Amino acid sequence: MIAAYGKRSNLDQKLRRSFFYKRSPYIGVKYHIKTDFPADLIQLDNFEGGYCGLVKIEGDKYCLCYLSETQKLKKYGSIEALETKVLAKNPHLKYRFQNSDFLFSKPEVINEISFESKSPVQNHILFCGDAAGMITPLCGNGMAMAIHAGKILAESIIQHPNFSDRDKLEQVYLKKWETLFSMRLKSGRYIQKALQSRHISNAVLGIMQKSPSVSKFIISLTHGKPFL
Repeated sequence: MIAAYGKRSNLDQKLRRSFFYKRSPYIGVKYHIKTDFPADLIQLDNFEGGYCGLVKIEGDKYCLCYLSETQKLKKYGSIEALETKVLAKNPHLKYRFQNSDFLFSKPEVINEISFESKSPVQNHILFCGDAAGMITPLCGNGMAMAIHAGKILAESIIQHPNFSDRDKLEQVYLKKWETLFSMRLKSGRYIQKALQSRHISNAVLGIMQKSPSVSKFIISLTHGKPFL
């Protein structure tokens, strides 16, 4: 059995996966918008307790998503108030919200977004994609990781197709997955925490602007090598 059902499901509770019982401090909010923005640019803006990304998608639409600490939503009481009181303190985000056409009647909101460690193999089930582990969105590498995980899982099954090789299959897949992804997930968690601290993020971004080699190194912590 292969489990590729995404970041969080009632199945996780049924399987008693440990991360499911740890409350997540994050919510995710997504809009599709029309706005004046370069099609070949991805922009990240941070704010107190979170960060927001903007990227071109199909047609003339853009995807605007942000991750915020749940406590900020509780403090201000609504998504609209959160955006007005917190996100709008960043002038780039204030401009974007005031000068865009929002295509959803209301935003898509996801609660309990967890970046806790998960096991890619449990109860003889092989987990893949976000069900096996989710990298923080700011790294921009989740889709590539999911595709790569599917590739190594398929290769592992082809190498050990017989039921008698089941234990070997699980060991091979687990080792490959951890070699490729575990450090990248951990690095993503640390980088996200740093970005949520105003003083640390300002210091890190200042260093990255002055030193391209530092920027490349930080990016390399969360991105693997090209694969076929």
